[in-house]
Amino acid sequence: MPNINKAVKFMIDTAKDDTHGYDQTHRNAPDYDCSSLVATALHEAGFNVSPYSWTGNLEEQLRACGFTDCKPPWKPGDVHLNVNHHVCMSVTPTTIAQASINEKGTTTGGKTGDQTGKEIYIREYYEYSRGWDCHLRYIGANVNTDDMYSVDTIARQVIAGLWGTGNERKILLTKSGYNYVEVQKRVNEILKGEKKTDGEIAREVINGKWGNGDTRKAKLTKAGYNYTEIQKLVNQILSSK
Repeated sequence: MPNINKAVKFMIDTAKDDTHGYDQTHRNAPDYDCSSLVATALHEAGFNVSPYSWTGNLEEQLRACGFTDCKPPWKPGDVHLNVNHHVCMSVTPTTIAQASINEKGTTTGGKTGDQTGKEIYIREYYEYSRGWDCHLRYIGANVNTDDMYSVDTIARQVIAGLWGTGNERKILLTKSGYNYVEVQKRVNEILKGEKKTDGEIAREVINGKWGNGDTRKAKLTKAGYNYTEIQKLVNQILSSK
């Protein structure tokens, strides 16, 4: 049975795995182009879509599978298509995953895998410069709560920055059918469990992992550490050598 969230997971996992890059010639794993990435994600999720599809024949296949035209707010799994040039998929209400271009700025001839971090990646939704011909949504994606991600999975997506911050995060999670309080609770649990000691952070600072000056201060503060205390430990460690 088709499961749109499995397609979304495939897109996210592939974007985060640098063994996958962009190539239009060798486009069916480990590298992909924009259309083979989306098509493979859907194929692996149980949709009757050929992984060898291209932008020109995707729309017909998607509509035959139960996709229909949609408007914002976007939902995970929405497909944004220009039939001649490009396709991507929403992975949250504000972000998309896509295959873009290789490290040479060309469509073929690059090294296997993502050499730049931007060959296959997640970014904020955007209006394509050549325009989207259609936005398509699988209509079965909104009714089966069994298809929803676990609280733990969503929490880790929140930590990765896929659901925005503050009130925006709360609105997006709620609109997507998730319990904001439960998700935020799990986020806090994960961060608390993964937070390192001041001593560990101080040694990372010494090893150059947190930058210098104002950059270091900003990074440490954003990560929830007391900059003054960390710097004090850094000075103590260095003075004892």
